[in-house]
Amino acid sequence: MTHVDRTRSAVELQPYFESAADGACGLDGGGYIAGFRCPLGEPWGACVPLDTTSVEAVVLARANLTIALEVDGHLYIEPTGLDEAAIEAAIRDGNLPTVELQSLVRASVCSDTLRMEDDPRALLACLRQQLVTALAHVDAAADAIAK
Repeated sequence: MTHVDRTRSAVELQPYFESAADGACGLDGGGYIAGFRCPLGEPWGACVPLDTTSVEAVVLARANLTIALEVDGHLYIEPTGLDEAAIEAAIRDGNLPTVELQSLVRASVCSDTLRMEDDPRALLACLRQQLVTALAHVDAAADAIAK
């Protein structure tokens, strides 16, 4: 965007949209801000505060987040429906981490988690059956490779 100051020459402005620091643009601890910056990188004109809920609701409405499992047992979030550059930046910045399947199982069967359940034995039996079925798929794939 080019702004023409009647007393000076034209100034090339760059739009920005970023997470707000505490106190930025009148926001207390969070949210986002948008506006323009001058060539020196300084905000120019009004900044627009945007609350976290509104921005994230729009982004999540466009995103399709699925869980994928790597062959090595790591799970990760696989986003689609968003700009590829944004997805790559999130991966590069560590905002889409992976987690090991075994660590999820360990966390789900810890005593604190189980105490909150009405029938933990039935849930553990269900989890065990799913893991047995999953292991059968792993064994079948290994057998198919061996042939």
